[in-house]
Amino acid sequence: MVSYTDLSPLKQPDAPVIAHLNDRILAQVSPPRKNGVSDFKGGAMQPTVVRQSLEEWQSNWSQLHTKVLYFKGATEDALPELQQLFKSCRGIRLNVDPHNSLEIAGNVEFRSVLDTEKAMALLNNRKLKANNGTIIMSPLPKAEIGPPPNGAYVHIKHIPEDANVVALYDFLRPSGALYSCSIQTNPNGQQKDTAYACFVDATYAHAAIEQLNFAEFQGNNISLKVARPPRQSRASTTASSNSANSDLEVTSMAMQTPPQQQPQQQPSP
Repeated sequence: MVSYTDLSPLKQPDAPVIAHLNDRILAQVSPPRKNGVSDFKGGAMQPTVVRQSLEEWQSNWSQLHTKVLYFKGATEDALPELQQLFKSCRGIRLNVDPHNSLEIAGNVEFRSVLDTEKAMALLNNRKLKANNGTIIMSPLPKAEIGPPPNGAYVHIKHIPEDANVVALYDFLRPSGALYSCSIQTNPNGQQKDTAYACFVDATYAHAAIEQLNFAEFQGNNISLKVARPPRQSRASTTASSNSANSDLEVTSMAMQTPPQQQPQQQPSP
């Protein structure tokens, strides 16, 4: 991959995260477009989702160990937002492919496998602000990676109204790796008290239910159960992604040891 902006300070492992993604990339201007219309024929990464066996999916998911995620689907105007999101995920290097259109593609390098995994779960299929596209992320350079064949969704109830998706992810992650995690919202943007998480293996989902059902999360006793994949309206999806973006902007995603959760037994009737 040709680096659109070579941010050499990112090679310094001890440099502060905020210094790693600087504003130099924002000064780049795309070449002129004919009649205001892009002549873009397709990004450098042209993802295709194919049905995969469990073995193939696990092999692809294991590419997270390279600590690199590839992205596409965003517009050039989304660069400031992308920089903020990737910095929040402890990204240490942002590479954008050469392009002559509004749409951009590239890759992001992260500090650790856990940071990479977290960014994949929280940023993949994230709708960006101001109609700047929906970012698609993958550990593969030329293909998306769909939901895990052996995975399972968990429906979570009684989420506190001021909870954010980053804290929820950190709460669930000790039970096992997650493919996705999101808090639901109403079309008007008001956050619901429900959430969905997709674990990469059904055994992790059952472990989460066993360990965390009726456990306390930010003052509320939450409930978990296995569920079908969530169905969202376009308005709800937009509102949910915007809410999640706000959470990522104000919450540091530096890896910390999650506090030990003390499961509470369901009261006897």
